[in-house]
Amino acid sequence: HNEFRDLNRFKGMVNTDRLVEARVADPAQPFAPVLLSQGTPRTVRLDLWYYQRSPTEKRIIQIDVSLDDYEIPADADDVSYTLSINFGAFTWMELLNKFAFNPLVYAVFFLLVGIVVIAFSAVFWAFHRLLTRMSAPPKFRFRSYIGLSTFQPLQGFMLTMLPLLAMVAILEIIFNQININPTFGMNILTTKFGDFTTNTFGDNETAQKTVVANGRFGLGLAVVG
Repeated sequence: HNEFRDLNRFKGMVNTDRLVEARVADPAQPFAPVLLSQGTPRTVRLDLWYYQRSPTEKRIIQIDVSLDDYEIPADADDVSYTLSINFGAFTWMELLNKFAFNPLVYAVFFLLVGIVVIAFSAVFWAFHRLLTRMSAPPKFRFRSYIGLSTFQPLQGFMLTMLPLLAMVAILEIIFNQININPTFGMNILTTKFGDFTTNTFGDNETAQKTVVANGRFGLGLAVVG
């Protein structure tokens, strides 16, 4: 546990997959807005859901926090609460749906799904081929079928990605301030239009600045999309 005592090392994990975001759930019963804004929750429940990778190793997948029993304390310094911590293991299917396995598992899984779909289609075609009443049933033109069902979707995907990637690059330049003029050591957009990443955070709060830049980028992508 000594490596996690280094605060700078811990901050470096922010906005990465190495940390698991804790989700705060709504209270079990509705409370008045004044209680939620000024009150203190007297009951706090922390649920840790994990992936049992080995008999001695667990990997946390999901963290849920529940705040309940709000009340406004008579003493402003009274912030006491009861904390309960619960551990639970996800099933294999739940882990699969949460993409907790390595990419090889999903590659094999989707490959097997594709094989099953193809096998089902072959059985479906063979069933109709054997029971047809036509004297000269049409042949199964596999090459023509592959040509019609493969090339057009791939072409459409490529035509869709070209403008999307161009817009992503433009938004990345605007909001994350990529230096597009490294020869003179300045950003052309910043020079002409000002700094699009201006915020109220200090110069040392790089993590907050990153959150702001990513949020603006995501909003811009949603608006353009």
